[in-house]
Amino acid sequence: MTSEALIVVAEQALSAAIGNALRRVLNLRAEQAFADLMDELRLEKITPESAAADDKTAARMLAFFAAMSQGAARRNLRVMAQIIARRAAYPLQAEDDFLSWSNTIAGLRREEVILLATFHRHQVACMQGLGPDPNADERHEKMLDTNRLTKEELIGPEKPFKTESAFMATAHGLTRTALLIDYPVLDFSCFQTTTLMVELAEMIRLDQWADEALAGLDFT
Repeated sequence: MTSEALIVVAEQALSAAIGNALRRVLNLRAEQAFADLMDELRLEKITPESAAADDKTAARMLAFFAAMSQGAARRNLRVMAQIIARRAAYPLQAEDDFLSWSNTIAGLRREEVILLATFHRHQVACMQGLGPDPNADERHEKMLDTNRLTKEELIGPEKPFKTESAFMATAHGLTRTALLIDYPVLDFSCFQTTTLMVELAEMIRLDQWADEALAGLDFT
């Protein structure tokens, strides 16, 4: 056998090995994603049969598995499964917006999940301290408190962000999602979560999502 023929055989063997390895990974990811989706449907008392029979739910499930095949982290897929189950359980309240949620959630990195969840928790806590009819100055102070508390929790040695510049870069990047937006301050950059983030938090287990991200459980 010539050296050229040996190279061809080696390349074919390598290609087959890579193909088999990729199939095993995809099969495992599909099994995990399916199990997670069934768990979430079960929590909302939705049977797989009724989910598949509903056109909107079936379309959301297709988008879910498409995100899985494109490499979305398992923790993000689990959140998407929670939205599917929630929408299936409350169809009269559900808007046909899952594809938008899917695109937003699938691409979130670990640090972004941590920042979003932490920021939202502090913003909710700070705003609860306001009276029933706060003025602009009071609300402004609470927003500054939200930004300060979030930075104190997340920036420093042994924390998710080693420097403020890393934190700010991630926060600015998150404005692409409309879950976090700029909060206008003259001398420095601040942020605030949006009504879209409030809607997301009402559909999912936000603390669990953040805990998995903090633990580095990417499930990819």
